[in-house]
Amino acid sequence: MQVNTQSLVEFGQNVHILWSAPLEILLVFVLLWFYVGWSMLAGLAVFLASGIFSSFISGKYSRLEVLINKTKDARIKMMNEILNGIKVIIDLYSLDFHNLEVH
Repeated sequence: MQVNTQSLVEFGQNVHILWSAPLEILLVFVLLWFYVGWSMLAGLAVFLASGIFSSFISGKYSRLEVLINKTKDARIKMMNEILNGIKVIIDLYSLDFHNLEVH
């Protein structure tokens, strides 16, 4: 429940980026156009190239994260089975010791 609440808080803090970021980017490139003229296109090219590169890297990262989570799930399932087996063994031995009568 804590994770869901944290996500909601972060959404509330970052929701303004949805409207302000495009406005700021547009404003920066308009100001660059007025100050440096056609040289602004070099900055625009770098901006677009870094966006494409960033989306490529984040796609790779998300695919790897899915693979890592599947591996973690398998490991947790295996450890859970091992611990349950140990618990059964301990319960069986404890029953045997308690049922023994000392003469």
